[in-house]
Order: sequence, then structure tokens, then C-alpha cells
Amino acid sequence: MIKFSCVLGALSALLFSLSSRAASFEEICQGLPATPLITVSLIPVTVANTIVEGDMQSMTIRTTGADSLHELATVGTTLANRVWDLSYGLNVITDRDSGRVCYRPAIHVAVGYDPMRISVARPFHSGTCAYDVIVAHEREHVRIYNNFLPIAAESIEQTVRSRLSRKVRYASSAEAANADMRQVLRSEVSGVVKDEMAKSQALHSQFDSIEESLHMLNSCNGEIQRGLQKEVLAWK
Repeated sequence: MIKFSCVLGALSALLFSLSSRAASFEEICQGLPATPLITVSLIPVTVANTIVEGDMQSMTIRTTGADSLHELATVGTTLANRVWDLSYGLNVITDRDSGRVCYRPAIHVAVGYDPMRISVARPFHSGTCAYDVIVAHEREHVRIYNNFLPIAAESIEQTVRSRLSRKVRYASSAEAANADMRQVLRSEVSGVVKDEMAKSQALHSQFDSIEESLHMLNSCNGEIQRGLQKEVLAWK
């Protein structure tokens, strides 16, 4: 989900009319206060209180694309929808005669996730060792998401700063300045955020290793492995 909002901080005290020996519009614009080009904040990670029971076959198809439980099987999932909010403010000087404006933008990005939802596949039920092991595994995914957010925030700040100029910008009017900034958010900032947030997937793939799978299969005296075998037979 992406949202756009803006705050136009017009400095009315800096409205002026050029005179024969007054400083030029461009010279006055260079005095615009420098503001941070971009700041990024984190939306706190939350998890739904209720753990959902899921069908192993549909969970496996949805998460892996496998046609059969003989190939792969999903016993638990953590649904984490990435969300971000993009907004900006403008420090503006307006030339009263021409209507032209110069401005410095201050972009703000908030990144996070919708409330996460953990699902555990049947036949693993609350109160069993297998259920607890699967939930613990999924909560580790939640921890990975949480730890990743500040890393993504730093990367977003650095990338946007490297791509966007900190120089004073000019537009034919305040409306044009806002239109320019909305385009910047859509075409440049949003793409950076999307790319950086997607990088968390590699961390989850690394955690879902063969070693972790074997650890889960061998835990609880093979309870998970027996549950998988039961589902495989039922799916045939």
C-alpha cells in the first residue's frame, strides 16, 4: 500500500518583487534553509493475536507452487504485507511578479508491514509439541522482518540521497512544484522503497534452509514428519 501526502510550507515573508538593484530571484533562492532531503521512520511490527489453522495443500501451492506434497510441503506461514507512506514538505520562495517559485523539498517515508498473521497447517494443533515448534519457527520470521526494517530504512535514505539533487529546485508555480514532487515520489522514491523492502526475502530464504527443515522434521520425536506423511497419503 502506498499513500501520498504533502505539506506546502510557503514562506509568505519571502514574497518579493524584483527591483532594479535588488538581488535576483535566483540569488535570493540560494538562501533557502537547507533541510534534510529525506527522513525514514519505521511502522512498529505487530502480529495478530490469533494463529490461523490452514490447509497444508493450499498453503503449499500458494507459497511454493509445488504440484504435490511429494515435492515440498508448507507447515506454517507468516503473512507480511509490505506497506509504506510517502509524504513531503516544501520550503518555498515565490516571485510575486512572475509567480515562479523556488523550493527545497523534505521527503518523509514511513515503512513497515500490515499486522502479520501466522498460520499453522493441519494436522498440527495447539497444545502439541509440533505446533509449538512450527509457531516458534514462524515467530523467527517475524523477528527477521523486525530486524530488517532499520536496515531497509538506512538503505532507502542513502539511495534517495544519491539519486536526488539537494540543489534548489524551480517551478513555474506552487501548483507545478507540487506536481513535480508527486512525480518524484511516484517515479523515483517509490521504486527505491519497493526494491529495498523486497530485499528481506533473501534473509527468509536463508533461514528456511535444509538444516532448519531437518531440525523441524526431527523434533518432537518425529511428530512433524509423521503429520506430513499422513497428509501426503490423504492428498493422493
